[in-house]
Amino acid sequence: MQYLSRIVTISLEGAPTPWQRPAQMRGSTARFDAQAETKNTHSIIALKQILEWHGETCSKRDSRSPMYPAGTPVAIQYNFFFESPARPSTDFPSKCDLDNLIKYYNDMLQSFYMKGVLWEDDRQITKILAQKQWTPHKSRTEITIIADYEGK
Repeated sequence: MQYLSRIVTISLEGAPTPWQRPAQMRGSTARFDAQAETKNTHSIIALKQILEWHGETCSKRDSRSPMYPAGTPVAIQYNFFFESPARPSTDFPSKCDLDNLIKYYNDMLQSFYMKGVLWEDDRQITKILAQKQWTPHKSRTEITIIADYEGK
């Protein structure tokens, strides 16, 4: 069996965005629409980065097949960086739950613009490593995706 060694990296500037439940939006569709719009924007930026940074591989492959075909296990690493305040009150950013950050970005990677670009089905995801931390630099989210043959 031939194994893929392709690594995909995505970097999104700005404060990491947590997923919000519709119940948290108190009946307002405006907040839900704003979250959907942000997710679409992130998806387009991620897609552009994939095509720019991995353009050679993308242009050579069939545009209808994902970078990680069915049967390829996928591992994702999320690094959520929050700009450090002058005097942080905690050792870690506590603005939002880590699981809601993961939900948002997993959903973003499977959104309309990204559907079928990275993997065929999110059941291929076998491993997720995520952390949130302070940074003296600008807030950002870094995503690394790699074939996870240990999980197979």
